[in-house]
Amino acid sequence: MSLLFTKRPDRFDYQASRTCRNCESVFQGKFCPRCGEKVVESYERSVRYFADDLLNALTSLDGKFITSLKMLLTNPGRMSADIVAGKRVPYMRMVSLFFVANFFYFLFPIFEAFNTSFNSQYSVQPYSSMIRPWVDARLAATGTSIEAYAETFNQQSSSNAKLLLVFIVFVFSWVLYLINWKRKEYYADHLTLSFEFMSFTIFFPTLLMSTLLLVALKLAALVGLDWSRLFYDEIISPVILLFILYFFVRAQVTFYGASWLKAGLRSLLMFLGFAATMVAFRFALFLVTYWMA
Repeated sequence: MSLLFTKRPDRFDYQASRTCRNCESVFQGKFCPRCGEKVVESYERSVRYFADDLLNALTSLDGKFITSLKMLLTNPGRMSADIVAGKRVPYMRMVSLFFVANFFYFLFPIFEAFNTSFNSQYSVQPYSSMIRPWVDARLAATGTSIEAYAETFNQQSSSNAKLLLVFIVFVFSWVLYLINWKRKEYYADHLTLSFEFMSFTIFFPTLLMSTLLLVALKLAALVGLDWSRLFYDEIISPVILLFILYFFVRAQVTFYGASWLKAGLRSLLMFLGFAATMVAFRFALFLVTYWMA
């Protein structure tokens, strides 16, 4: 029953024969037994029905979204374990949850955790010595200053980083597969957990933590305190590291069924694998941005 509208009496004629508009089978009842197509009644084309259906859909989505977020934070790996086992009704689809997280990150990036600046790409990354001649050759050919190119590169990289987050999901899923290949029969199981991990990373150590830090800075500024060091890497990085290790350990226990000792050891391997995944992501980000900038 809808939250706002009363339930309509069922006056449907279940004995009448109908021809399916989709597969042209003849049947009785509301649903075609061959393809599942539903018979559309006249009232279902009304504005009232549309509003009622929309309200129910939003209410259901909201409940699943909150349940999924709560499970992400309190019991990492449980949602993936339930989904793989066939318990899917309480949660959003994992891919949908990831894209909702990506949507929020795309619209409200308080700081760009997954972007890599031109200076970092050019000088700091493990592959910088390989790509530096490419950049130098382009600058020489176009007569562009490195400062002007860096500005253009950084603007393009910011958008590309958000669009390429799914790259991390698929690469990291293979890390999970290699570390835990004896514990799950299907690669898709590891992919499901990888989507959960990226959703967790975007929602909590990225969006939530950055929002809380920004609020803390604003409140401190109101009373004349300078808490700008809260945004320094020596404070942010350890917190992000703890969030990630927390997920890895809990996921090893909950999703893969490891003991706490093995979970700790495998989590270290997962972290090294994630670090390698991020290097691959930054290199892919450079290639795409270099091609577009």
